[in-house]
Amino acid sequence: MYGVFVLWIPVLLVVVASLMVGHWVILPRPPTGDPEVRAAVAKLRGAEDTGWMAVHVLYGECPCSRRVLKHVLSSDRPRGVSEKLVLVGRDDEWAKKARAKGLDVDVVEMEELLSKYHLMAAPMFLVVNPRGDVVYMGGYTARKQGPDIADVAIMQHLMHGEREQERPIFGCAVGASLQDALDPLHIKYSR
Repeated sequence: MYGVFVLWIPVLLVVVASLMVGHWVILPRPPTGDPEVRAAVAKLRGAEDTGWMAVHVLYGECPCSRRVLKHVLSSDRPRGVSEKLVLVGRDDEWAKKARAKGLDVDVVEMEELLSKYHLMAAPMFLVVNPRGDVVYMGGYTARKQGPDIADVAIMQHLMHGEREQERPIFGCAVGASLQDALDPLHIKYSR
């Protein structure tokens, strides 16, 4: 009986560690000035979008992304900012609600987020200045599932010429390679 208990402990530790990785790990992002991200985001800008632009990268299966989208849909949005939603995974209800709020929506599949935008995680927030420079690329909150979704404050600070420290990205890996690296047992990211 003692032998079974001793063998069970490592198995339990591996399973618990695999489940907790999503709560501990800060997800990767390219550097803010990455030219590939800049070029990809520039394609979202319409002819009428000459000012500031905000890009919300949200994953339909990610609870953190859903929380951010609820915030975006229910909050007063800043004037003079063109907002775009890159929605990973088909979710017609959320896409419809976002369009009704005035956001342009680009629905992409998981692997397309990397190939089209050079991004691998969500929720991620990008702010682009009128020249087309990505001046913010990071998370929405200072900590995992923090209550302070700060997208509006981030935009306002940047629009007033203030520096804004990029927040870490907590949420979900988007794409098989990052999901495999973070969850090799396929407990959180089961396919």
